[in-house]
Amino acid sequence: MKRDERKPAVIAGIRPESRRESLIALYGPEAGRWIVSSLNRLIQLFDDERVLDTQEIEARSGVSRRTILRMVESGDFPSPILVSDNCTGWLKSEFEAWLRSRPRVSTITGK
Repeated sequence: MKRDERKPAVIAGIRPESRRESLIALYGPEAGRWIVSSLNRLIQLFDDERVLDTQEIEARSGVSRRTILRMVESGDFPSPILVSDNCTGWLKSEFEAWLRSRPRVSTITGK
């Protein structure tokens, strides 16, 4: 086989197209849609629990590192979690919940 030829991924001894055809034969055409929708929900679940580092929090919120730390101390921002001995971060879901809880302003100046 040439190097640029690729074999399709085989899981549990069944090619992907065979698995889909088998599921459709067993459960009907709705099975394919259900599987895709279930996988999308799982991907969303794992993406929501991703850990964001300080740089990413700064970029997404537009707030400096020092201000973030002051807000954590005052209880106005979610507390970071300890990822390892020298690494902290915030759960993406907690950060996004905080972001959604921020009040809307009527003008660009914030008043």
